[in-house]
Amino acid sequence: MMDSETRLVCAEQLAELARLLRALPPGGYSSTDDAVLATSIGAHVRHVLDHYDCLLHGLDRAEIDYACRSRDTRCESDVRFAAERIDDLVTDLTALRVPVSQTLAVRHEPGDPMLPANASTLGRELEFLHSHTAHHFALIAILLLRQGLQVPPDFGLARSTVRHRDSNREAESARGTGR
Repeated sequence: MMDSETRLVCAEQLAELARLLRALPPGGYSSTDDAVLATSIGAHVRHVLDHYDCLLHGLDRAEIDYACRSRDTRCESDVRFAAERIDDLVTDLTALRVPVSQTLAVRHEPGDPMLPANASTLGRELEFLHSHTAHHFALIAILLLRQGLQVPPDFGLARSTVRHRDSNREAESARGTGR
């Protein structure tokens, strides 16, 4: 992918989340579904946004520590606040001018600070965040469905999954028409 494309894919994924949040009826964002996941939509949103914050705040030092998340509970309980945070992250991602080849030192779990960080790049971390976000979107989709709400058709699916599914549909359609 080109430098800007990776950032824009992540920004669009987050913008999709903001659109979904703004369409939610009152009450469903912070309610917990104990029967299935014992968590809320807001908790998943906060978790995803925390990871993006870690990346963006660590770029100046070229050190990303995903274990040092802010865990702002307001983001879990206030859907408008969360949507505004997403808007800010989308703006920051689209304005980012750091090359995807930028090397980074990355930590994922708290532990012994004497252990070395893992070597990575901005591009690799954006790919991680995109995949991580897609998986949390899938969990959010389950919570939405359990509340009887509609889920956008491709929400929670990786772009490669959507392409594969669409390609299979086209092949099945071609076989069904005798082509």
